[in-house]
Parts: sequence; structure tokens; C-alpha cells
Amino acid sequence: MQDLIVPPLKYFKLHPEAIPPVYSTEDAACFDIHACLSPGDEVTMYSSNNTVYFRSIDESREFLIPGGHRAMIPTGLVFVIEPGWSVRVHARSGNAIKLGLVLANGEGVIDWAYYHQALQPIINHSTSPVVVKHGDRMCQAEVIKDLKVELVETFETPTQRTNRTGGFGYTGGNLNSK
Repeated sequence: MQDLIVPPLKYFKLHPEAIPPVYSTEDAACFDIHACLSPGDEVTMYSSNNTVYFRSIDESREFLIPGGHRAMIPTGLVFVIEPGWSVRVHARSGNAIKLGLVLANGEGVIDWAYYHQALQPIINHSTSPVVVKHGDRMCQAEVIKDLKVELVETFETPTQRTNRTGGFGYTGGNLNSK
């Protein structure tokens, strides 16, 4: 198998205080993306009943996400992605389990043709408000090679191919078994 040559991921800083993406450890699979909160900027918010409102960023460079609300958190970065590649954005496990903050869309995909600021659509699944500060690591991302496959409709009903029993979400165990 031929080695895959991965082009560098270029980024443009919209604000001088934007924090470059960085691998937090040498062996990290993903790089961290930080919040870029500049005084005077507005963060687009969505309430639990889908009402759109805005939070202005003041000199404290922080804002609050109420429980059940979503926020489009700015990064201050525009990624310059090579054709044939994309950036896949994932929630950070610590934010998810400790704070209830995850990506509102599950996983973000930034296509090579997208040339605007990368925003982080974050939802607060907890019932407590969470303060987001400038520089907070909000999500993590990786560069992925886009692989195109031929999409072919079949007219043969699929049949069982393994000895697995059960359907969606069932592999024979339960949460309470030891």
C-alpha cells in the first residue's frame, strides 16, 4: 500500500487573539479548537424552544450558555482545506461528561470549499448554565481524506450475514449486567 501524503492544514486568523489549533499531546489523534471571544462580537444563541437571540461579548471575554440552550461559538479561524480533504469536528469528552457540552450536530464536517469562520455549534445538555471563556478548548478535530464510493441500489433483500442476534442497539448485554 502506498503511503498517503497528507497536505498541511492551513488556517487564517480573523483576529490576532485567535488561538491556533494545536495537538495537546504528541500522540493526540485530534487537534483542539478554542473559543475566540473578542469584545464587541456577538454570539448567536438558540433557546430550548428555538428562539434566536444574541450575546454580546464584553471586556470579560466570556458568556453564559443556559441549560438546554445552543451557541454558535466563534473560533476566529478560517481553515484552508485542500480539495479532496475535509475537517471532522468532534466533541471533547471532558466537556461532554463534566459540563454537558457537546456539538449540537453530533459531528461537524468542514468541506474544502467552505471559506468562512469555523463556528462551533455547542449545546448545553445540562440543566445548569455553563460559562464559556476566551481560549476554552471547545472541540477537537481531525483532517480526513474524502473517499467517494459508487452508490448502487440493490433489489435483493439483505439477509443475516453473521451469527449476531438482535437488531439496532442490541448485542446481547445490558447496562446492569456485571
